[in-house]
Amino acid sequence: MSVTQPPALATAPRSRTSPRDVLLMLTAAASTQTGAAWGSHAFPAIGPAGVVAVRQLVASAVLLPLTRPAVHRLTRAQWLRVLWLAAMFAGMNLGLYAAVERIGLGLAVTLEFLGPLAVALLGSRSVRDLALAVVAGIGVYVLVLPGPSSDYLGVAFGLVAAACWGGYILANRAVGQALPGVQGTALATAVSATAYLPVLVWLSVTGRFTTEAFGYAVVAGVLSTVVPYTLDLLVLRRVPASVFGIAMSAHPVLAALVGMVLLGQLLALHEWVGMAVIVLANAVTMSGLGRGPRRRSPRERTARPGTPSVRRACWGAAPAPARGGGSMRPLTDEVTLHMAAPPEEVWALVSDVTRIGEFSPETVAGRWTGGSTGPEEGATFAGKVVRNGRGPTYWTACKVTRLEPERFFEFSVGTKKVAINNWGYRLEPSGEGTDVTEYYRLEPVLPLRIYWALLGRLRGRTNAQGMRTTLERIKAVVEA
Repeated sequence: MSVTQPPALATAPRSRTSPRDVLLMLTAAASTQTGAAWGSHAFPAIGPAGVVAVRQLVASAVLLPLTRPAVHRLTRAQWLRVLWLAAMFAGMNLGLYAAVERIGLGLAVTLEFLGPLAVALLGSRSVRDLALAVVAGIGVYVLVLPGPSSDYLGVAFGLVAAACWGGYILANRAVGQALPGVQGTALATAVSATAYLPVLVWLSVTGRFTTEAFGYAVVAGVLSTVVPYTLDLLVLRRVPASVFGIAMSAHPVLAALVGMVLLGQLLALHEWVGMAVIVLANAVTMSGLGRGPRRRSPRERTARPGTPSVRRACWGAAPAPARGGGSMRPLTDEVTLHMAAPPEEVWALVSDVTRIGEFSPETVAGRWTGGSTGPEEGATFAGKVVRNGRGPTYWTACKVTRLEPERFFEFSVGTKKVAINNWGYRLEPSGEGTDVTEYYRLEPVLPLRIYWALLGRLRGRTNAQGMRTTLERIKAVVEA
């Protein structure tokens, strides 16, 4: 894959993008394409398949220790989805590098970009997006300009990479519904790397696997996987979704420039024109995905006394068809439970973060920070999270953003500088007790929408169960 998939993080609220963030995005893109260029130096010795094999090994060596997937617990259905994703990984990277070998880096990456562009456009029936699809098709024709001297096999490899990238998006969505976090992606990378082991063995036995070729392939793995993943992890916390989408559209241009500087691959005028048309279509499509409707308030749904209520939004579902430039629903959910206790008793528990470990299944401890000693708007605290009850373990920075005694307690969660999501409690008197609602809300920005489409169903189910467990534990205390 020519463009590293961004980590699943929310971006910051829309604001002016700093020059540093622009530099980080361009550095990530340049690193990705530079890695592909270095990898091509190993083609004469080990071929595209050998480079892909080493790159997959590097990717799995990075992802597996970070995710530690519970392999022994996977069902047959889960394994089938992982195998589907692994096949898309293998075909996507092999198709790209085979295309790079025959038609050059710039053309190969541009053709590969048709995959995610097609997935984005096929989800819409608007006249605008139909026009963008036609524009992209014209760009492909101008880019290739079919003739007697055209390398049709190289173009075919590029289109195979594009089709596999589109399949990868769909497969990753399916895997995300079956496995938490990025465990499915890590497993698929490992399976893909394992499938390529015979290639490495054959290259070693035949004496083609030289130290120099192996070094080039490792550099490709590091520059095209580790470096851009790390930089995207930083950038996605701050930049608006539309800006990040447009930055991704610059990859084909950077690939052409890297190919020209490092590989001496010069493009003809019609190739530059075709590339510009495709990049423009992609930039317009991605920038349109960043706009959406207003966020619904958790007040908009109430529950009957004594009946747990769960509301789900966008859990792993396919994105809704865009209309007039695209739309995104808010990523939010809530659970309501009736408690036979007055609001003041419930409030005393939900607003005391030092007792959070008694009730939450994932946040095992909490403490006030920054001089804060109790609940007040603007107060800060830290929560110790054990993800999924097993790990990894980390501390989150939280800040009280809304406080109405005996009614609302809401706080942001993220880092000291960036809020990733918001959690809260809403208390409403009901009969002789209180309807207590726990809810969370994530900003409907593009990277988080992609994450929710891929992994939201399973993560959302975990969140709902965690909120229900928390409320039931609080209920047991106040009704004792």
